[in-house]
Amino acid sequence: MVALDGSSSSFGDAAYHSSMNVLPISNSVVGCASTPDGNGYWLVANDGGVFSFGDANFYGSMGGKSLAQPIVGIGG
Repeated sequence: MVALDGSSSSFGDAAYHSSMNVLPISNSVVGCASTPDGNGYWLVANDGGVFSFGDANFYGSMGGKSLAQPIVGIGG
């Protein structure tokens, strides 16, 4: 589970791999997607910024780029 400030929480047997609330972010985090093995996740902000944790690979992001519309979620 993720909040707008980038803080994340884990429940049950889900692993916690850190969150963005320890670093300043300029836009709201709007989604979270788990890696297929469940050992990592990506957070996405409404400006297109992508943040990877655990074994989630970083493939790039749209943070700082001009978007026609804000990002509203992420699929996994």
